[in-house]
Amino acid sequence: EDQVYRSFRGQMDEARRLVAAGGFARAERHCTNALFFKTDYWEASYYRAVCRLELKRIEDALEDFQRAALQNGTLTQANLNAGICFMRLGRPERALREFDRCLREKVPLANAFIERAKARIALGDRAGALMDLARVIEGRGITVDDPVLVAYLRFRAEFEESEGNDAAALPDWD
Repeated sequence: EDQVYRSFRGQMDEARRLVAAGGFARAERHCTNALFFKTDYWEASYYRAVCRLELKRIEDALEDFQRAALQNGTLTQANLNAGICFMRLGRPERALREFDRCLREKVPLANAFIERAKARIALGDRAGALMDLARVIEGRGITVDDPVLVAYLRFRAEFEESEGNDAAALPDWD
């Protein structure tokens, strides 16, 4: 087993180096080789998914992100990226579920709120999107030109202008 682990480690070390250098096609091959040695280890699935996402092979990336999330239940970044894949595939309802999984963790990723807001907008839930953006704003030092604040203010204005929506349900940032 020591030889198997060393072979796996060698493949993953090279894959990480190639990912950092932008060599995604070659890194993907190293991850696939690593999976030959250890089929149940999340790291190889996750890095291969990153490569496949960069190579615009969204369905393959999605499969690997989901596998990595199953293999390591605390790997919220895998859920976040799976949600991004679902959005790129035009499936915001599935994306929303992945973002929700990510946000159930004790330390949710701020990007998950942003991505969930995008999914909610795609599903017509502007109020929910605004609430997600407000959570991000609350959680970080925001400057007036921050893209999250700009998006929040734009969506809030659109929400308030649309008929039948109760702007009082939104947080007051005045």
